[in-house]
Amino acid sequence: MSRQALLKLHRWITFVFALPLAVVLVTGLILSFEPMVAGTAPGTVTAAQLDALIARHDPDGKARGVALRPYDGSLMLSGVRAAPIAVDLATGQERPAVGSLAGLFGASRGLHEHLVWDLGWLVTASTIAMLVLAGLGIAMGWPRLTNTLNGWHKGMAWVTLPLVVLSPLTGLALAFGISFTGPPAAVAGPAVPLREAVRMVTAAHDPSSLLWVRQRGRALLA
Repeated sequence: MSRQALLKLHRWITFVFALPLAVVLVTGLILSFEPMVAGTAPGTVTAAQLDALIARHDPDGKARGVALRPYDGSLMLSGVRAAPIAVDLATGQERPAVGSLAGLFGASRGLHEHLVWDLGWLVTASTIAMLVLAGLGIAMGWPRLTNTLNGWHKGMAWVTLPLVVLSPLTGLALAFGISFTGPPAAVAGPAVPLREAVRMVTAAHDPSSLLWVRQRGRALLA
């Protein structure tokens, strides 16, 4: 395939996936700061406190996900009701909503994984398109660098090539459950309850560093 044909294909793929790619990239950038923000308040939540809050607001064990945000002083439980429950860590009472920063991270995660209309497949397709674009750029060869918008685009693409490739590649690996450790061993019997999973995680790690635990099929991810 000629260089001109590769360039046209590169442009058309970019045109088709421009909006979802922009959403995935921007929300991914926002989410990259969440662990740093969460790490600013170590030791502010104990395992016993977290367990008591989950037991209080999810007595029937219906929750499918928990998101802890010590920097916001809130705990979010999803799956108990139609809408997630926001709990104040200080009082243990429900609150109308989480703070603006926690809301930003929560909305960004939803957009990053599902966009707006539960279009997880489009996120996956856009991620694959990102890898295809990188491959087409490599196939077109080393660019002629010029002090133009096109020249800067080509130069920055080559300079940041490892990041451009590794970020979507690892994202796809996470989406398809691929890891260096191999698939987890199959466990017979019922799935581990969310509350028990939180206990297991907080027994080995500082509860304040727990961002979220949620159910995906029979598996629980943290």
